[in-house]
Formats: sequence, C-alpha cells, structure tokens
Amino acid sequence: MLYGFSIRATDCISLTFNGIDIPIVHTCKYLDIRFDDQLTWKNHIDYIYNKLKQLTGIFYRLKSKLAYRWLQNVCYAFVYPYLLYGIEIYANTYASYLDKLVKINNKILRILLNQSVCTNVPQLYEMFGLLPIEKLYSFQVLLLVFKCIHCSHLVPSVYVDRFAIITVKCITIIRGLVRNYIYLTQELLMVRNVLNINAVRCGITYRCH
Repeated sequence: MLYGFSIRATDCISLTFNGIDIPIVHTCKYLDIRFDDQLTWKNHIDYIYNKLKQLTGIFYRLKSKLAYRWLQNVCYAFVYPYLLYGIEIYANTYASYLDKLVKINNKILRILLNQSVCTNVPQLYEMFGLLPIEKLYSFQVLLLVFKCIHCSHLVPSVYVDRFAIITVKCITIIRGLVRNYIYLTQELLMVRNVLNINAVRCGITYRCH
C-alpha cells in the first residue's frame, strides 16, 4: 500500500521482490484498525458503523426487559469498546466521515433510554454518562499527552519524547511594559479539568502544582 498517491497513479506503479510481483492494495488491516492509502479512515469508520448497526435490533428487544443500570452496562460492554479503540487515530478525520458513526451512536442511546427523536442529543449523553465521539476523541488525545508528560512509564518508550510542556516568552508591549506569558497555561488547566471530571472512570488524577 502506497500512501498519498491517487488511485490512478498507483495503477502505473509495479513492485517486484525476487522476481515476484507485489500487488498494490488500497486498504489493509493492522491490529484490527483498517488503514487506507489516503488515511481518511473511512474503511475503519464503516467497520465500526456496521458493527453498531447489527446491535440496534438487539437493543430494541432488550430495552423493555432490562433495568437502566444493566442497559448501561450493555452499552459499555458492546458499544463503547468499538468507539474507544483507536479513536485517537480514526477520529482525526473530516466530520463528514464521522457523521454516520455519530448518528448511529445517537440512535443507540435513544433506543436504550427509550427516548424520542426530539430528545436533545447532549441530554442523551448526560443521562447515560458518556462523551460524544468528538469529545471522546479530544479527551483520549489529552489523556495520551498527559501520560507521555507525567506518567511516561504507562506508555511505550517511543511515545515518551513525542510531547513536552513548552514554555516560551511572548513579548507584548502594553502601555510600554514587556510582559512574559507562559504558553499552554490555559490548555494545561483544561487538561486538568477534563481529567478531574473523568478521573474515576480512567483511574487517573491530575494534580496541579
């Protein structure tokens, strides 16, 4: 698979190894994540969508037979893992590609909560104690950055030096005075707030010194 080439361009390229032709593919699977040669992640999003779509009929039958607490456990067991696995990668794409996944996830929550189509979407996630896909993506990226900076023993060594707290001096003249600013201060406070909200679920507490 060749990244960054158009389909027409890859048709003109031939690869051989020891006299054996190597076929060029446009998609492949590695660690259960579907890659494509344009890195749009559409194949992986379609895979998750189809998995969740298969569950909607089952959830229709379960919603009248199980209590709310057990329905929540079912969602965490059968829906959440598909969304969470690799979200730092596949959710880094256009919102239009994620739209079908967001809609099927909203539909599942409406089924499990027995809510109508008119129910406010943020209210669904608040009732179920979940994050929307776009916020779940942001949270997982922030969590990865936090682990790399403050808990490097929890991540592979290849990630340790990928992120760092950058302190720079931004010189701004205001009324003749030169002020120093710490870059990323607000962003780090945001990381702290998000992690505090989800500390119980993720088992991490952020301490601001």
